[in-house]
Amino acid sequence: MATASYAVFVHLAGCHREIQSQESETDVELFAGDGLYAFYSRIYSVREAVCQFVDALGDVLAQYGGRTTRKKGPGAFKKAVALIEFLQPGLKRAFEDAFSDEALAIRTAQVHFWGFPLIGGKIPTPEFLTTWLKNGLRERGLAAVSAFLKRTDRDAVFHDPKNFIEPISQSRADLEVFETTIERVWRVALRELEKLSDADGYRAAQRAGTGDDPPTRISPGESSLTASASGRA
Repeated sequence: MATASYAVFVHLAGCHREIQSQESETDVELFAGDGLYAFYSRIYSVREAVCQFVDALGDVLAQYGGRTTRKKGPGAFKKAVALIEFLQPGLKRAFEDAFSDEALAIRTAQVHFWGFPLIGGKIPTPEFLTTWLKNGLRERGLAAVSAFLKRTDRDAVFHDPKNFIEPISQSRADLEVFETTIERVWRVALRELEKLSDADGYRAAQRAGTGDDPPTRISPGESSLTASASGRA
């Protein structure tokens, strides 16, 4: 559970770094073509780590006398949803909206394929991108973008804020949704851990190994194998 929690915040920090790098960069196309790829790759990793965290929480609750339910469905996400619904029913919708395969597939699939259409320094909003993909954007690719640019109503469609948005603004909005949902999930986890009937057993497990000597650092230029052989690792 601790490792999954650590992974969540490592990748969230990576998301913030991508956004901060854009704030000092004036080339919008650079972020749209390069930064968005890194950002949404991190977002996907956050999602995976959150599901692993909830899955591990269920194991802890089951082992140390907490409230839990039988995990349902294949994959970490469906198991996580089942536990979230049991522990905090009102959180299920927000959890699914943020972390479901459907919620992420549109953006991660597109950015991993050939990127977002960048027109006038803006990218499609999630809603417009969904419609565009249903109308053949993925299959037709650049031909679909060309067809859009030839539409007689393209300017009206483009300038409608519901259709196109600055890449950095969309990234901030997506990150805010993730962080808000994650905070709610962590509050539920902390609440349930406070109610463990075998709290002493859980604390003892947490303290396991705390008396061991910490691992030593590997000197620059020294491999882990040579350090281990010399007794310094």
